[in-house]
Amino acid sequence: RRVLFRSYLETGKFPKALLDVTEALVPADFFTQASGEMDVTVKGNLTLHGVTQPIEVTSHLTRQGKGFESQTEMKLKLTDYGIAIPKYAGITIAEDVELKVHFAAE
Repeated sequence: RRVLFRSYLETGKFPKALLDVTEALVPADFFTQASGEMDVTVKGNLTLHGVTQPIEVTSHLTRQGKGFESQTEMKLKLTDYGIAIPKYAGITIAEDVELKVHFAAE
């Protein structure tokens, strides 16, 4: 299966995906609190398979001590990024996929 995914995503040719955040309005006091949670709208550009598309998603931020974490889920249409939908042994992979992004910072 990995070979199938590598070949249709062309990871050798496009080894990285890039999420360039252009706007995320977070109240300044969120970063000075010892703990807390909030949802924030994030706008930016997602580059996948060499194609850049604007995105707008909701990210859930969690503050703990000096750091914070972000959890984001988004739905993507693979054909919007120039990715052909493969068929293998009569099975077709879905055109719409869910992408989950998690990161932590301090």
